[in-house]
Amino acid sequence: MESSSTPFKALFLAFIILIAGEMPSFSSSEAAGDRLIVFVSEGAEGTGSSWADAMGNLQEAVDLPFDGYEGIDIWLSAGTYYPDTTGAADKRQVWLSLRNGVRIFGGFNGTETQFEQRDPETNISRLSGDFMQSATNDDNSYHVVMANSLDSTSVTDGVFISDGNSEVGTGNTNGCGLYLVESAAVFRNVTIENNHSGSRGGGIYMVRSNPTFERVRILNCSSLAFGGAGYLEESVPVFISCEIINNRNADYMPGGAFYLYQSNAVFINCILAHNDTGSADGGALYCSDSSPLILNCLLVNNYSRRDGGAIFCQYLSSRPRIVNSILWGNFNNIGINHIWGGVSGEFNVDIDHSVVQGGNIYNIPEESYTGNLDEYPRFINAVNETGYSENALEADWRLTSSSPCLNSGYSYPEMTVSDLDGNGRVFGDSVDIGPYEFQGQAIDPSDTLVIYVKPEGTGSGTSWDDAIGELQIALDVPLATYLQKEIRVSEGTYIPD
Repeated sequence: MESSSTPFKALFLAFIILIAGEMPSFSSSEAAGDRLIVFVSEGAEGTGSSWADAMGNLQEAVDLPFDGYEGIDIWLSAGTYYPDTTGAADKRQVWLSLRNGVRIFGGFNGTETQFEQRDPETNISRLSGDFMQSATNDDNSYHVVMANSLDSTSVTDGVFISDGNSEVGTGNTNGCGLYLVESAAVFRNVTIENNHSGSRGGGIYMVRSNPTFERVRILNCSSLAFGGAGYLEESVPVFISCEIINNRNADYMPGGAFYLYQSNAVFINCILAHNDTGSADGGALYCSDSSPLILNCLLVNNYSRRDGGAIFCQYLSSRPRIVNSILWGNFNNIGINHIWGGVSGEFNVDIDHSVVQGGNIYNIPEESYTGNLDEYPRFINAVNETGYSENALEADWRLTSSSPCLNSGYSYPEMTVSDLDGNGRVFGDSVDIGPYEFQGQAIDPSDTLVIYVKPEGTGSGTSWDDAIGELQIALDVPLATYLQKEIRVSEGTYIPD
């Protein structure tokens, strides 16, 4: 066990060093002190000194001189901001270029006097590549946001990044949402959605970079080659409390969500769900000479028609470490297939104190497979569809009070400060398995949930007099606090809804 935990300890130390001091809570008083506040509002034409005098060009605001200040804080009101293509020979090769010392904060409505008044969920600040605003995306920007040689003083917070697009043969095919080169920029409360790459990394492309992503969502991004959500090369990104859902790539190309090449990514409190790689390998993660750390995560309903519904390891040099996580509903074309590797199924992996549907069907050595469970996690509202799903965002993957995941993880007190909801860990005797920490009293599950079904029933299924009329509805009733479900069906004809 010691040999398998050593690389984990090294990754953990790297993670602590990477994020130490880089997760502050921002306040208006801080910004008003040694930083220049610049106000930006869609369509405005001012100098940025106030909301009434707001600037309208975001790139010009980013490029302003510091004038003796430590840096610039941009307060960005709700609206859609496109690249400034004025005078560009090829308008598709224009994007927002981030800058050291500049922090962009979206989510304002344009009247706030205090930083804490902003609401990014209500006031949508969108960075879009659809500068032509046409009915097609083949004239959109090749990249929406560029980060080149940046450190952690570059912060993007509370914005949407969308509508980047490229095609094969354009010469700018990678990273259509966010493109990073040799950068350690910070991204918080960001949604990266609906970006498409003609090659690698529909949502994100990074090379030799160590960025931090906190509370970031990557949704509905795609690529024609590697990594629908992102392509990572020689990089060590950290993803904290992120949701990577419904990303995919073309058939026969690996890594529905992420393709990792020599990249030891860190995922903590993350959900990777409904990512799809079609006919290739690695529905969620494809690891090429890469050893990611996956801590308190949920990998659910990812699909690969070949191998590794959730994770595929190309070489034995890849060694994912999975701790306090849930592997459930990940399939290939044959059946449950959470993780696989090589030509004949040879791979290295360490799985500790996790829930693994089907158990150790991979013959992982005992010293690398410890403290794991094979029990239904009892989600509040699971979506029981594998691969890309239009219903994916309707799921609620939080745990019920009778979940076997409660208090069943292995506590690393230094790492489990809060869960995906921002609630504190640990609540109870030990940390919970998965991205959410149940904030209540755990109870023992009841035995059997009995549901009654009869033709033309209009009830909730608690008795024959209260019977449900459709069998599918009964099948979809969640187990909640029960161990199993028994459906009692009256005679009659039942037609699919």
